[in-house]
Amino acid sequence: MKGKILLYTGVFFLASLLLGKITNLFEMERLKSIQAKGEKIKQFTLVGIGNGKYRLKGDTLYTKGKDYYIDKFNLEYTKGREKIKVLSNKGVYNSEDETLNLQGDVQVILQNLKMETDNLKVLVKEKRAFNTTDTKITSKQMLTTGRNVFIDFKKNRLKLEDVKTVYRGG
Repeated sequence: MKGKILLYTGVFFLASLLLGKITNLFEMERLKSIQAKGEKIKQFTLVGIGNGKYRLKGDTLYTKGKDYYIDKFNLEYTKGREKIKVLSNKGVYNSEDETLNLQGDVQVILQNLKMETDNLKVLVKEKRAFNTTDTKITSKQMLTTGRNVFIDFKKNRLKLEDVKTVYRGG
C-alpha cells in the first residue's frame, strides 16, 4: 500500500510539472512563426529555461489551422535532480481549445516510474488529462494496470478503473 501511495504521488508530481511546461512551450512566439501554409520544420529541438529546463525534440513540426503537429514527440524536463521524459509517436496541440493529444506509444518517465498507454489527451486550460485505453504504471517493485485514466492536476488526483497491482517485495 505504501508503494502504491508513493507511485501515485510521483505520477501527480510528474503530471503537474509536465502540464505547466507544455502550456509554456506552446505559447512561445517561436511556434507561431511557422503558421505559413505548407511550412515544416524537420529534426527540430526547442529549448527553454524557466522554473526548470525543458527540451522538446521531434522529427517534424507543422501546422494545419489551429493545430500544431509534432511527429516523434520527445519532451524532457529537468528541475534540480528531477528529470521527466514524455514520449509519443505524435503530439497534436490545438491552440484554440488548448488541448494536447499524445498518440501512439505514449510513455511518461520519472526516475524509476514509468506510465505507458496508447494515447493521452491533456486539457491544458482545465489542467486535466484522460484516456479510454489501457494504462500501465511500472516501477522496480510494482506493476499497476488499468483502464480509463483520469488525472486532475489541480487536485493532484489520479483515477484508474479496473486496477490490478502486483507488488514485488524488496
